[in-house]
Amino acid sequence: MNFEARLDELERENRRWRRAAAAMAVVAAAAGLAGAAGPSGAAKVVEAERFVVRAADGKARVEIGLLDDGTAAAAFLDGKEVLRLTLGLGKDGAPFLVQADADGKPRVELRAPVDAAAGLSINDAAGVPRLGVVAPGTGKAMVAVRDEGGAVRLLFGETPEGAATVRLFAGDGSLRSAYGIAPDGGGSLQFFDRERRTRTVFGLAADGACGTSLFDGEGVRRATMRLAPDGTPTMATYEKEPPPK
Repeated sequence: MNFEARLDELERENRRWRRAAAAMAVVAAAAGLAGAAGPSGAAKVVEAERFVVRAADGKARVEIGLLDDGTAAAAFLDGKEVLRLTLGLGKDGAPFLVQADADGKPRVELRAPVDAAAGLSINDAAGVPRLGVVAPGTGKAMVAVRDEGGAVRLLFGETPEGAATVRLFAGDGSLRSAYGIAPDGGGSLQFFDRERRTRTVFGLAADGACGTSLFDGEGVRRATMRLAPDGTPTMATYEKEPPPK
């Protein structure tokens, strides 16, 4: 799964947990409790579908219960009964934590989905994810920076192959540049057009060879310049269509 696919999966999980957090903000008017009293008269076990803890002024401050979809969650509200913190466990066993601001908008989200990458999202005041960290089971993490519209602008981390990479995106979400260092030390810098076709590549191989390649608007390589490890230079140009063999 590539970086962009991981981010899409993460956003789907975020939306599901935000709905769960919002549902916990609907506080029950009264909590029906049933207790099993011990010999001393004190309840040893208390059972209920939902618990609500209220302050002296009658306002709900804590609610613990199950949602219709099977999610178990504990919601913490401030003195104005605005949901500020939700700690939950999805029906699939995935834990999550959502922290909200004074307006109840999610600002920090932490989750560990089952069979998926664990992640952290930091949102702006409008609730748009602006900074995200995703860590799959392999430990090869990535960090994404988004603009106010939620589009990825900067992505950096470790690829499944073990290369370190930095990727830059235009405002329309198209990948325009990528820089990477392979495990063997070789590196490359690429530039792409709006259709994500490679146009320019600069590279340095692990053996010391370096060079650059230029591509036309159709992504066909048209020119290269290379310097071998011993200093021998070579240059080449290519036809638009490769000659028949």
